[in-house]
Amino acid sequence: MECKGPAGPQCQSATFPDIALCRLWTGNLTASLPDMANAITIPAWVLAAILFSEFFGYLLHRLLHSGRIPFLSVNHMKHHLVLYGPQQKQRPSRKYLDATTGRAALGNIGLEWILPACTLLAPMGSLFWFFGIRAAYQLLFFGIVLAWNVWVFSYLHDRMHIKDFWMERAPLLKHWFCRARRLHDIHHRVLNDRGLMDTNFGIGFAFFDWLFGTLQPVQPPFNHAGFEVAKQKFAFVSRRHDDVRPWEQILNSKENQREENRSSVESLAGRHCKSADTGATDLCSGKART
Repeated sequence: MECKGPAGPQCQSATFPDIALCRLWTGNLTASLPDMANAITIPAWVLAAILFSEFFGYLLHRLLHSGRIPFLSVNHMKHHLVLYGPQQKQRPSRKYLDATTGRAALGNIGLEWILPACTLLAPMGSLFWFFGIRAAYQLLFFGIVLAWNVWVFSYLHDRMHIKDFWMERAPLLKHWFCRARRLHDIHHRVLNDRGLMDTNFGIGFAFFDWLFGTLQPVQPPFNHAGFEVAKQKFAFVSRRHDDVRPWEQILNSKENQREENRSSVESLAGRHCKSADTGATDLCSGKART
């Protein structure tokens, strides 16, 4: 085999491991670098877009729970404290209860997600243009960011609150899905003493919860005092939503129903007592008339 530098013949006849030395010497490796760069660069952009989406979702989720910007928090806290409250069933039916119903939204994605996303993505596009990032990579990055956010923070999240979702039974997905859903249930039920739900902000993946110390794999005893603080802290949720019931009705709906049933029984018994003949059993007092 001859390899006499760049002017030498190609390396088709070379065998392992001589072919590597021949390609390096003749410059064939240099010629293939663009293809190799694309093979590495495209997965790198995909991974970067997914990590960015998860990090953005994590930070925004924390912001929505802080209550620092009430008009952003109102829909999300309606979801957490009214529709799927800490003491309520997280999967009451096969239909998702949407906090954006009757409100400005894109599908079921509320302004609390759309406005921060636009605020962040627009300057990022300008930054990419400034640094000369190729249009194909920009399209790949922003396309994955948008698709990932819709899939995770809309589709996947909402399905964690409906009964008998198909991922529960899918052999390749059920372990991951059920674990992610259990962490999300804990996110809905755990409050700190300041009335904040401050754990498990990730939806499908818990990497940033682990990284920033907000991962809570086991549900602690319910913090009743923290829940009382939350009702006061986020009282603007019920004030701004005329279509939802007040806190007391939500929390005491079962007790109210029992009281209504008891009243109905007593009323029926009273009417029976008034119309009963002498000697009949008095249903009101439980004594026989004489």
